[in-house]
Amino acid sequence: MQQERIVNAALLRETLAYIQEHPESWNQRTWGMTSECGTVACFAGWAAMLTDANLRPPAYDPMIFQQFGSYPPWLIGSQFVDDFATTLLGLTEDQGVALFDSSNTMVELTALVEAIIANPNIEEDDLVEVVGSAAPAEPVVFVKLDEPSTSPEYQQES
Repeated sequence: MQQERIVNAALLRETLAYIQEHPESWNQRTWGMTSECGTVACFAGWAAMLTDANLRPPAYDPMIFQQFGSYPPWLIGSQFVDDFATTLLGLTEDQGVALFDSSNTMVELTALVEAIIANPNIEEDDLVEVVGSAAPAEPVVFVKLDEPSTSPEYQQES
């Protein structure tokens, strides 16, 4: 029988609640960034910062930049923030990868947090299914607005 994992459900909930209450400070595509407007971070970054971890950007190293293809994750001591947050939250590597994915929406993060708390042993295939079921049922349709509509209800009366 598989041993039940113990996840840090309190910190998972606190982190989710924080970014839901402060959406302007959440950007799933950045580990952490500070400007004159305040601090912005992803789920992993906020989980670390809510525990007063000392996040810092890494020193410039061309090899690290080449490895990541962009700015690498922030550090806590000598550990990348995603690794630190994975351990802090009591997640498996697959759970951390799924939760910290840069394309996650707030709806997907909420579904993932709930699924991980409900089943601390949830595996990668099930996490993919959770994200898929959290996506909108109807496809998003983009309308080009620079052309006049030919629909009768949008025609101007003369």
